[in-house]
Amino acid sequence: CLELPHIMILIDDPDRQIIEPLFEQTASYDKLYDTDLMQNGGHITGWFLPNGPETEVIEAKLEALCDRETFNKKYGCTDAQALLPYAVGDGNHSMATAKAYWEEVKKGLTAEEQENHPARFALVEVVNIHDESLIIEPIHRALFGVDADELLGALTDFYNGEGCKAYVADEAPKSETAHFFPFCSASKSSVFVVENPKWAIPVATIQTGLDAYLETHTSAKIDYIHGTDVVVSLAEKPGNLGFILPDIAKNDLFRGVVFDGVLPRKTFSMGEAHEKRYYMEAKTIVK
Repeated sequence: CLELPHIMILIDDPDRQIIEPLFEQTASYDKLYDTDLMQNGGHITGWFLPNGPETEVIEAKLEALCDRETFNKKYGCTDAQALLPYAVGDGNHSMATAKAYWEEVKKGLTAEEQENHPARFALVEVVNIHDESLIIEPIHRALFGVDADELLGALTDFYNGEGCKAYVADEAPKSETAHFFPFCSASKSSVFVVENPKWAIPVATIQTGLDAYLETHTSAKIDYIHGTDVVVSLAEKPGNLGFILPDIAKNDLFRGVVFDGVLPRKTFSMGEAHEKRYYMEAKTIVK
């Protein structure tokens, strides 16, 4: 009967024109809650914006994110790429659950009832990806049950076959367009380089190659690791190899989806685990 999701919908608003101006107007809004959070979670305050001039301005600015001409100029794309005004940054399972529930509910509704039934809508939090409080961290890759030389050779062959130039180097390349990944194992530590990558962001480059490798090497396993020190520790054991992924540039996230499609699994982590345990708002999903 109630929806308590943690669906975080991201928007790409580098000029901070949609959400941030609202903070200067909070004195005119009704305060809904103002409380400390448990377990050193900080403090949270929420205000209510009634339907009216303020919400109309917000909706107009959100709608402007869909302007095709502006969108193409922003990302250097053409009409061949799909518009992407919003991206689910976290809570994709909550979004899928809401969708699955709606598919069941609407079976018993008339077309008129379906138009405004509360289960048709999901409760989401719209967040500007450029908000300073939103910390995006890379998620590294650890391989188990592999021979380092064989794995690196297979990846080199894969990327060369895709029209790229792949090789192992002692240090990161100076090219700004190359994607490169420091790696370590029990026997060596170097940098794996992919020049002329066909993927928009580094994580898509390395994950595509690893997926191809794992498909033909069923005894090998992969895990997705937070923290460079953990990857290094795991990689020191024989039969293991760890790839260190670069920091995620916020400007690249939307561009990566626009050009590559859905981001690879475990592309990035948004904040720390202890920051994601609070549910402050709910929505009725039954009449």
